[in-house]
Amino acid sequence: MTVNILLVVLFISAIVISILVLLQNKGGDMGSAFGGGSNTLFGARGSADFLSRATSITATIFFLSALALAYIYANQGRQSSDSVIQATETSESSVTTEETSTETEIPAVEAETEAETQTDVPAVPE
Repeated sequence: MTVNILLVVLFISAIVISILVLLQNKGGDMGSAFGGGSNTLFGARGSADFLSRATSITATIFFLSALALAYIYANQGRQSSDSVIQATETSESSVTTEETSTETEIPAVEAETEAETQTDVPAVPE
């Protein structure tokens, strides 16, 4: 549930950052973007300050949510790998106890001598 909320916050903040950056023109400001004069909406310098602050706040939210998601996913990976390691250790211990408790009924194969291993293929001359 927390992961879903953080994903939504990350997605929305990414969209808001994109919009805020696109609104920041070098030559104009918020007031002129909507057809007004440069002093109409936030004052002469007000829109640049407002957009800069809004962008920095949104970027901070974006980075904090990205870091929180990375931390959550890293811990989930550790927990799942720990459970896999524990499951592997328990299965290996049960296999080794079964192998030691039962004797194999397969007879050992005797090593063949060199004379018995001869084939129809002649040896390579030296």
